[in-house]
This record gives sequence, structure tokens and C-alpha cells, in this order.
Amino acid sequence: SRPMEQTWAVWETALRYGIEPNQSLYERLILRLTNGRNLEAALQQLAAMSEKGIPPSLKAMDALIHVACEKKQPRLALELAQAFDAASLRRISSQTWMRILVASSESFFVRGYVLNKGWC
Repeated sequence: SRPMEQTWAVWETALRYGIEPNQSLYERLILRLTNGRNLEAALQQLAAMSEKGIPPSLKAMDALIHVACEKKQPRLALELAQAFDAASLRRISSQTWMRILVASSESFFVRGYVLNKGWC
């Protein structure tokens, strides 16, 4: 899409001028990507942050988890929430945990097992 093309152009220009992305810049990029429901690209940026030792913001994680739930990926959403809670002083909101629960129930995902596959 045109807005994302512009976003990437600005991102590349910033990098070319030696601007080191920080948590705030990554948050803005992840929010932009999740707003467009581009989960894969947002996860790539989360991985890039991790490689650089930059922790994600709560706002960015909430957005990633929300999109993972919308895209019927409750396991991914759960893994993201658990990883964030384990590594951060801040905690995922109860609203986000409820979103994961709803997505899990809609996908028949309970404690790591897929019920419609007959596993218990």
C-alpha cells in the first residue's frame, strides 16, 4: 500500500543517515504495521529489536498480540504475552489476556492442545 511504501522509505532514509532506531521508533513502525494487519513484518521488526537488545514497548506488544488473535494465531499471541511478561517489569493488560482467551476458544486451543484434533 502507498502509506506503507512511504513508511519504509522514511525508515530506510533514517537508517541511511545513521539514525539508530530506538524503542520509540520501533514502536511506531510496529504500530503502523499492525494497523495494516501485517503481522509477519511486525514480527520481523520485533526480532530485529531483540537482536539489538531493544525491549519492545507494552503498546507495541499489545498491538502485535491483538493482530495475532485477529489472524487466528492464539498460540503465537500466548507466546508473545508470556515472553513479554517474563522479560518486562510491565505486564500485559487483563483486556489483552481476555483477547487471547477468546481467540484460543474460537480456535479450540486449550493449554497447547488442539481439541478438534482429538488431543487432550
